[in-house]
Amino acid sequence: MIKPSLYDWIRVNGFVALFMGSLFIFQSIYLKDNTELTDQLQIQMDAMTAQMEEIDEAKMPDLERVVSWVLNFMLFAGILLVSHVFLTFSFLKKYAKLFGR
Repeated sequence: MIKPSLYDWIRVNGFVALFMGSLFIFQSIYLKDNTELTDQLQIQMDAMTAQMEEIDEAKMPDLERVVSWVLNFMLFAGILLVSHVFLTFSFLKKYAKLFGR
């Protein structure tokens, strides 16, 4: 038998993870569609590199590619987290008797 309080902790942790996963998904989709933000970031990065004399602009990473990679990672991590939470909730429901419920 597992302590019943552990069941509640797993559920609370699942709700927080569900919120974070859905936030990752919605933010990545929103930011992928928002090209104005990417353009603004590129302008700011160009202004920063112009102020720094010792930075070679050829060595600077392509900001659009970096942002795209980060947003794709956020989307993948969000989908993985949400699916993990739903699987965990289904297992909690299926094996609730192990928690004394």
